[in-house]
Amino acid sequence: MSRLTKTRAQLETLGFPRIGIELKDGGKVYGQIDRFTTFTIYIKDKHGDVLDVPRRIIKRALLLIDGGKGK
Repeated sequence: MSRLTKTRAQLETLGFPRIGIELKDGGKVYGQIDRFTTFTIYIKDKHGDVLDVPRRIIKRALLLIDGGKGK
């Protein structure tokens, strides 16, 4: 099983969660994972637009998984 296939299966299991990406220039991008390739992550932002973020400009990416109810 290739790494991308494994990652895709994991994301499908999680329901394609929201993601927060910190860019190397200090900017941040938030949205829901739409799809991805070896070189690019496609994110649907809060306006419904799909943004393509090249992996070469990403410093780090964090999955934002809903933890349940707050108090």
